[in-house]
Amino acid sequence: MRLHLFFLILLAGSTCFAVNYSGPIGHREAFLANAGGGMAESPGNVLLNPAGLGFRQNKESSLTVSGNAISRQEFNVSQYAVDPEEMSIRPLLAAGIYPTNYGTMAIFISNPTSFKIYGGSSSSESGVNIKTLLRVDYEELAAGMTWAREIHPHFSWGVSAGIGVETQKSYGYALASQMGVTAVTSFSLTEQKTVSLFIVPGVLFKATDHWNVGLSVKALADLSSSATTMRFRTNSSSPTTVEELNNSYDPNGTSPLSFRLGQEFIFSANHDVYLDLIYQGASSSYNANNEKFLTDEIWSGALGYRNSFSNDVETLWGYSYARSGSADSNSLTAGVALERRNNEFIFGLYYLSSVPREADTGGFNSYGVMFSSNVEY
Repeated sequence: MRLHLFFLILLAGSTCFAVNYSGPIGHREAFLANAGGGMAESPGNVLLNPAGLGFRQNKESSLTVSGNAISRQEFNVSQYAVDPEEMSIRPLLAAGIYPTNYGTMAIFISNPTSFKIYGGSSSSESGVNIKTLLRVDYEELAAGMTWAREIHPHFSWGVSAGIGVETQKSYGYALASQMGVTAVTSFSLTEQKTVSLFIVPGVLFKATDHWNVGLSVKALADLSSSATTMRFRTNSSSPTTVEELNNSYDPNGTSPLSFRLGQEFIFSANHDVYLDLIYQGASSSYNANNEKFLTDEIWSGALGYRNSFSNDVETLWGYSYARSGSADSNSLTAGVALERRNNEFIFGLYYLSSVPREADTGGFNSYGVMFSSNVEY
């Protein structure tokens, strides 16, 4: 699961840029700006630190569904006027947790990243007018299993593993004209798919009654990757002839390795602070011209706060900041959790922004409504 950085190879106008997109994910973690590496007994442990499920005291099975009720994404791509009206409705996580005599097992499906970009540009130089249109559809899905076990009252371990699938389609159209006469038209379509194996081992240590420390590592290994680019072109010298080029290639390069150090500070039964530090290494990919593109390493931190007003109501707040060589990203989240018996429902809001440092890097703003429901039976 690549939750942070990936490249979009856009063949319209030979433009290449990177989008740094990391949406809220998890159960309580989503409302804490993705902090929670030191949290125990949350369904979101399956993604952030599976060792947290090792301390699960409830012997009931549970089903969790969480995601974005409504989200709006506004991308800022250099030279393209991107339509800001894109809205999406999608689940981010569905997990079933099943206690056993030898630990806790979970099965989960997640959709951590999904977006569409539309745009167009128009320019004129030396009497030649160039117009381009752009569309990118990106989807990431992952499914896997988790196993966690408490081996000491103060220590637990766990591991999540599964399969991730990334699909991307890029459409490009370009038109060049001079004095109102069409000189060149071109259309390109790129389809890319990557299937990878992911594994997330983790440990959680209850250092004191008021301090938990968790560490998890996420590794990826690509099982298969393929891409196909088709280009169609006509020019004024032979307007009835369509030049066609098909190119199949392997975009596989290197996959990033990431580390998460999470801490939970328990000030009282009603006040908890969560602090996570995350590092993701650099990775690479290739385009149709066999050009290698490197992604930057990313350092990020997330700070979350939980305040219980009563046994039935609590508030969750979060802020995170991520820094790479190409962009600075910020995230704000807030939610209200309602508990009834052993069931919990959370709803709230989120806001994400990424400010690019380079002219060919895409920035974005995203905001919307989130929900998460955990039912034990």
